[in-house]
Amino acid sequence: MVQILSHTPIWVFALFFVHFSGTGAECWLNLQKLCELRLAEAQAGAKIRRLPTLDARGKSDGRQGRRACELK
Repeated sequence: MVQILSHTPIWVFALFFVHFSGTGAECWLNLQKLCELRLAEAQAGAKIRRLPTLDARGKSDGRQGRRACELK
């Protein structure tokens, strides 16, 4: 069984998920995106957070930097 699952394309799992959960493809895409973002955060988040930001480099136009969203 594990060998079969390891060779099954991800889109097959997506179709099963959409069918059995009664949701649309957007739900699967959102789950996939969230998974990829969390993996990226785990792998490179600390290094990226140490990089300078526009605010730290002395942005002088007086506007506050905004975070569009934050991983929880």
